[in-house]
Amino acid sequence: MSRAGKAMMAEELTAVEAEAEVSEVTADAEEIVNTESKLELSDKAFSEFALDEPLCESLKAQGFERPTVVQAQAMEPALERKDLIVQSKTGSGKTLAFGVPLLQRYQGTESESKKPRAIILAPTRELAHQVSTELRKLGEPLGVRVFAVYGGVSIGRQVAVLKSGIDILVATPGRLLDHMRRDNVSLDAIECCILDEADEMLSMGFWDDVTSLLDKLDDSAQRMLFSATLPYQIAHAASKYLREPVRLDVSGDVLTVDGIDNFYVTVASDLPKPRQLLYVLEYAKPSSAIVFCNTRSETETIAKYLCQNGFVAEALSGGFRQSEREKVVERIKSGELRYMVATDIAARGIDIAHLSHVVNYALPEFSEVYLHRVGRTGRAGRSGTAINLVDGKGLGTYSVLEREFEVKFKQMELPEEGEILARRSERIMKDLLEKAEIAEVGQHLGTADDILKHESSQSLVAFLLKSYFSQQAEKVDQGTQNEERKARRQSQDGEEQDGDRKRSRRRRRRRKGKGGDEKSASGADRDDNEDSGSSAPAVQEGLRRVQVNIGFDDGFKGRGAVAKKITALAGLNDGIVSELEAKRHHAVLAATPEVAEMLVDRVDGAMLGRKTIEISVTD
Repeated sequence: MSRAGKAMMAEELTAVEAEAEVSEVTADAEEIVNTESKLELSDKAFSEFALDEPLCESLKAQGFERPTVVQAQAMEPALERKDLIVQSKTGSGKTLAFGVPLLQRYQGTESESKKPRAIILAPTRELAHQVSTELRKLGEPLGVRVFAVYGGVSIGRQVAVLKSGIDILVATPGRLLDHMRRDNVSLDAIECCILDEADEMLSMGFWDDVTSLLDKLDDSAQRMLFSATLPYQIAHAASKYLREPVRLDVSGDVLTVDGIDNFYVTVASDLPKPRQLLYVLEYAKPSSAIVFCNTRSETETIAKYLCQNGFVAEALSGGFRQSEREKVVERIKSGELRYMVATDIAARGIDIAHLSHVVNYALPEFSEVYLHRVGRTGRAGRSGTAINLVDGKGLGTYSVLEREFEVKFKQMELPEEGEILARRSERIMKDLLEKAEIAEVGQHLGTADDILKHESSQSLVAFLLKSYFSQQAEKVDQGTQNEERKARRQSQDGEEQDGDRKRSRRRRRRRKGKGGDEKSASGADRDDNEDSGSSAPAVQEGLRRVQVNIGFDDGFKGRGAVAKKITALAGLNDGIVSELEAKRHHAVLAATPEVAEMLVDRVDGAMLGRKTIEISVTD
């Protein structure tokens, strides 16, 4: 066999190994299902569309004979290579809606350059794997090569497959950009680009990466955008990058404000906004409400402020563990908690049947987000109320909602400050009397009489009220303490409990040096110069342990320095990732599952000087 033939064979074998590794790594995330039994199907069969016989046979072999509604509606314009905007729910069969036209285009053809001819962008590695697996099953009999690239697997193996040549590339935005920076892949030959779950890519912080990739495409390339919702930022991108797109709305989820009274309160320039929120709540008297803020720090500040003023409130943001979120939601569902102060991310998927009010402390940037917010009240035929604190920042959203969505806003006229304060006193008195009836206060009655007789009784009672409400506010601080402190405490506890087991594991790893030789026990040669009695740090329940191959020897010697660097490289806010441990050559971090996935997707394989960063989730 010639040298060239041997090289080609080696390349093909490496490609197979790479794909096997990808499948192995995400096998537990794979869930490929035939949606025919679960979704409404079209009256037409796949064979009635302009599809070649081999493709129809491949579809039939995989159990697909009739398209779903979204597939049927998207088929003809996609085959005609028109740009598309498709609004459809997750799980409605979008993969074949764009996948079948791509397979029809490339079956029986071959790219001379070996460069990908179509690209599908997905927000998560699980979705990328699912899409590529489904299209690969259909494409293999047709000679169409489909491959996925994303974080969490060896970038070297991915390079081998990319060089061997592919037709359809499925990718997460971060990993694709990384490959492009390394000149492993080019978009020069891209004829079609699909954005799958575009709203998820926006909410997960990938949108800048997405638009950066769109900027690199040839103007003639077909573009198809699939999304469950179409917030302003996505709609704006569509108007910029798509040419006379065909719009299809098969979501079956019409956003409406029917049955909801929408009020606005103009924020007074001479009154602090948090205090104006208090006045709104005193006047409206919600039986239960979600107060929406736009940032995590804002939720914590407002929740604490409400507690300091006698309202039972808790913050809920994306930084909370799932178990903590569930506890807060259960408290408001049971009536124990009256007010939840939340971001959009935290409130996603929360359904509280009896919720009487939604209060927008800050209007969202995108008008469709407003519709989703207020749609959490007024459910199951009930009436609902939305109250909006409108200042200069929210005027844009306010005007769009009136103009494009025909939301009818009514101005809420608040009473004079004296009346509001009287209502506040009445509420606090009622709440305290209810608590006093069930509390054992007999031992304090004598002191209470003395306080009331004292010339400074008013000041003393005010001080006691302040102390009481401050205690309630401290509960918010406890519930929203940063994850680094939680993880550090958990780490210390775990080290004491699991030290022996983890020490033995570490010794075994050290004995597995190159060539099977045991590493020297001298300080210079030992792995990371670690104390032989140290143990791998434990991580708090609900968080994931993330290991990265940089440490002290790479110049990161300050406490939390590695975490800060990795967070910055991933484009995330400082403080969202905790540093459990840092050694000479590695560090162990802790993050929520969502953030851990982002770190791997965005940072794994990136260059730090001359060093390639390797980052992985280890539990």
